[in-house]
Amino acid sequence: MEWMKKMIENGLGISFLQRNIVSKELESGKLVEVPLLLALPTTPISLLFRKHVPKDIRTVIIETANSLFNEELG
Repeated sequence: MEWMKKMIENGLGISFLQRNIVSKELESGKLVEVPLLLALPTTPISLLFRKHVPKDIRTVIIETANSLFNEELG
């Protein structure tokens, strides 16, 4: 993701990125947010795990992903 941020910082395009990924760049002014007239459609996200991943680890990963994405929506 760093390479994409550098390309954008250097004026080589625009991108849709999660705010938590570019928060430091937005605060420092390296990147600017361009408001959209319409909201982007929601995109489903799936998490896949190998069979041997313990259930408690899967639970932590799922809860962490939910908190990250729900923070973006809130």
